[in-house]
Amino acid sequence: MSEDYNASIWDLGVTDEYLEDYLGDLREWVHNSCDRGYYSPDLPTLNRYTHHDVFIYGSNKKNMGRPWLVRKGTPLGVGYTLSDKFVMYSETRDNPEAVILPSGTPSLCASVYGELYRITTEQLLQLDFNMSNRSQFMRIKQTIRVKRGDQYVNYMCWIYVGNRSYWGDKINNADNSHKRLSLCELTSVNIGNRLIPYYNFQHKYTKKH
Repeated sequence: MSEDYNASIWDLGVTDEYLEDYLGDLREWVHNSCDRGYYSPDLPTLNRYTHHDVFIYGSNKKNMGRPWLVRKGTPLGVGYTLSDKFVMYSETRDNPEAVILPSGTPSLCASVYGELYRITTEQLLQLDFNMSNRSQFMRIKQTIRVKRGDQYVNYMCWIYVGNRSYWGDKINNADNSHKRLSLCELTSVNIGNRLIPYYNFQHKYTKKH
């Protein structure tokens, strides 16, 4: 059976070199599919839409360390999370990044400042991979207030929130200083008649080379 099969393949002009290339492509396809299945389990739902709005608040922002992740996206403006129940940390390891976590401590709670982009499904999948969605971060829906002239309009979009089960042991970790996260400074902005406290990840939080 094996000889007949090989003979048939040869008759079709399929060489061993071709088969090796094909199997290599197949392995890569399976590997990528598994990654997408893990980091983006909602892929069937995402594929119903051609574009998605995503809120970026860390080193993916413009002129920061990793803007290439959304460079092909369409900028929709800057804004703040409607929720003011977040606390932001900055990593102190080799790859500095902003980490926001829901907080129950009123003195630390605030909104988050960032940039809003409209990206393709493929770009969102790349973000899922780079942000380790479902592992280091969780991609969730949040309402963002985006400034339009003198007014603010609301956008519902994706945002990556830190997974506490991953980051929890790295917060104020006195036993392992290289895992310790530094709390970002709070500032504030006037929106309507309210003074809104917010976090903003800036260049000063990134690693100095």
